[in-house]
This record gives sequence, C-alpha cells and structure tokens, in this order.
Amino acid sequence: YWTSRNLREGRRWLDEALAGAVEPTDSRARALYATAWVALLQGDPSAARTYLQEAGRIAHDNGSAALAAHVAT
Repeated sequence: YWTSRNLREGRRWLDEALAGAVEPTDSRARALYATAWVALLQGDPSAARTYLQEAGRIAHDNGSAALAAHVAT
C-alpha cells in the first residue's frame, strides 16, 4: 500500500512502530527490513543500511537463519 501511495507517510508509520517496539524480536527485524526497502525507494541508502544492519543482528542473535538470509539479500 505505502509504495503505491505516499512513501514519506509510510516510512513515518514504520518508524513510529519501530520506536514503540524496541524488543529485538523477529517481527522487529521484519519491520526493519520493510523500512529499509522504503528508505531505498526514497533514495536514502544510508538509512536503509542502518535498518538492515540492525535487522541482521536481531536475526542472527535470535537464531533465525531464514530471516538472516532474507535480510542479507
């Protein structure tokens, strides 16, 4: 939905959700991955890299091999 509508608003909602859910869960890692994707679409590779690095750390720490592989691609 957000990629076809307003990326700025979508990223704001994702950032707010991430700010409210700071526990290092697989759900947070997936949200970080989605936020990285939106950041890339906005032309912000630096922010995307930061989101992906955190998502990768969470996936690794939680032992989620499939999620770690997804984040790494």
